[in-house]
Amino acid sequence: MVCSRAVSLTYRTNQMKLFNALTAAAVIAASSFMTTPTWAGLGAAEGGTTNRTFDAYCGKPGNKCKVKFSGNRLTVNGTDGIDKGSIIRYQTSNDFWCTASVLRRNCRGSGQALVVYREDGQEGSGTFIFVNHKTFDQFKAALSAFCGGSCRPIGPSINIEN
Repeated sequence: MVCSRAVSLTYRTNQMKLFNALTAAAVIAASSFMTTPTWAGLGAAEGGTTNRTFDAYCGKPGNKCKVKFSGNRLTVNGTDGIDKGSIIRYQTSNDFWCTASVLRRNCRGSGQALVVYREDGQEGSGTFIFVNHKTFDQFKAALSAFCGGSCRPIGPSINIEN
């Protein structure tokens, strides 16, 4: 009787191990079908910068506006806008100067982005002015990501390909 009981206990132990393994496999398979976002390319590092709204001055200081990158469109104040394929080039410049204090870093000045575009066969441009250096840096990054390979920065520090 001891022998058959030991065999029965071993059989049950093996059955439990098999059941646990099958349950774990089922949970893993089911979790792959759940609604977790699927990332391609660079995964979670992608996204965010090209779907963003910035507070800026448009054209001249004091002329408040909202500049939004959304999908393939750059809009100003939710009404005027251009497709990213319309942008020919852009140029950024800044005149920020910063001083460090014991508690924080203080920056003054402004940054500007000039965006040159073509629409209906005509070339146009828009100027966006920022007084916050961090926001300006974020705008430059968003503009660069938005343009991708369709437009290029211009300026004295940019090498031009032949």
